[in-house]
Amino acid sequence: MGVTLSPKQAVACQRNGLDVHLLDWKSIDSTTFGPFDGIVSVGAFEHFCSVEEYLAGTQERVYESFFKRCRLLLPAGGRLYLQTMTWGRNAPAYDDISLSARKGSNEYILAVMQRAYPGSWLPAGEEQIERCAAPYFRLVSRKNGRRDYIETMNRWDRVWKWSPRKIVPALKMLPCFLTDHDFRYKLESLRNGYNRVCFIREVMDHQRLIFEAIEPS
Repeated sequence: MGVTLSPKQAVACQRNGLDVHLLDWKSIDSTTFGPFDGIVSVGAFEHFCSVEEYLAGTQERVYESFFKRCRLLLPAGGRLYLQTMTWGRNAPAYDDISLSARKGSNEYILAVMQRAYPGSWLPAGEEQIERCAAPYFRLVSRKNGRRDYIETMNRWDRVWKWSPRKIVPALKMLPCFLTDHDFRYKLESLRNGYNRVCFIREVMDHQRLIFEAIEPS
């Protein structure tokens, strides 16, 4: 059973026979679907905290709410698999991220990516995630996926670089030049592979974490 915020994703999944619901995780409680044996979250956690929540100092409160909700849906010993991007060891401070920074610098690249993909602020790292989970879960496995993620993007690049399948999506994006003021930043980010650059430079990191639900204290 899956949940998503994307109507198109939900329709595509349902069309392929999957049990998917258009729901915000914050609206799910123990009465929505009942209990689960296990929970998987892939690539969602990194979007849970907004920039505004980070600046307001409530980032960890957001994460604690997620772990508390997951714990309510699992029995003691139930597993939660969490895959997420985090900030890496070379991430600049928030106040240094700027379009006025030197072009090609970490600070400039992140400023472009913020305009291209607005709305979220990454977890500080696995230590912060583990700390927020601690009242409800214990960490049983941790694997760093940064190098795997770089290789994944390299392979995507080879598949799509000369593919005629790029033509239709490219044509569909043309109206965005007129309607989306930040569209040029999206193109710059894609053209220069800024996401991959951030992983290579360790500005961003990638974690695969398995948690086990503990008995309430």
